[in-house]
Amino acid sequence: MRRPLITVAPDFTDTFKKEEITKFWISTYNWGQKSLHTEAIVSKHDSTVLLNCPESELKLEYKNSEAFFVERNSQRYRIQSNHASQKLSKNASCLAVSPSGSLIVIGGESGELSLYDLDGTLRRTLSGHVGDINSVRFFPSGQAILSAASDFRIKVWGLDGICPVTITGHKGGISDLAIVARGKNILC
Repeated sequence: MRRPLITVAPDFTDTFKKEEITKFWISTYNWGQKSLHTEAIVSKHDSTVLLNCPESELKLEYKNSEAFFVERNSQRYRIQSNHASQKLSKNASCLAVSPSGSLIVIGGESGELSLYDLDGTLRRTLSGHVGDINSVRFFPSGQAILSAASDFRIKVWGLDGICPVTITGHKGGISDLAIVARGKNILC
């Protein structure tokens, strides 16, 4: 049996903190079954958080301030907040996940890259572009990052934040890039 795709409102953890009755949306998609889109009602009794989906076949159980369980058709799944949605001072325009899945790099209008651990902890900020970052990629090894910006430059970064290579000479802002041949070539 395939695991269903379960999506929830990204701010669902905020509803757990409120004293009044609140709601967040939840959807489930499963092969061969009808999709289900409903609201979860969050209420508190003393200090206990209660979850309910009236008129739905979903059963919900509160775990802690960052997680809850969903049960549908006798299958139980844990929904966990990942904290990776850090507030950025500028708009994010691109992101990449490392091949190992343990790091996330985000680029944006500030000309800086932010490197996060998967738990949302900021590992470091990579500064060097003077224009909006339009594209970012991890090399297949996961040990280097490639970024392209509207400043006509491509930069190669180590995970330590050092930029040993800057490729110049483009005649316009670079909107996208790709890494091919196991990292030996790039396309822009």
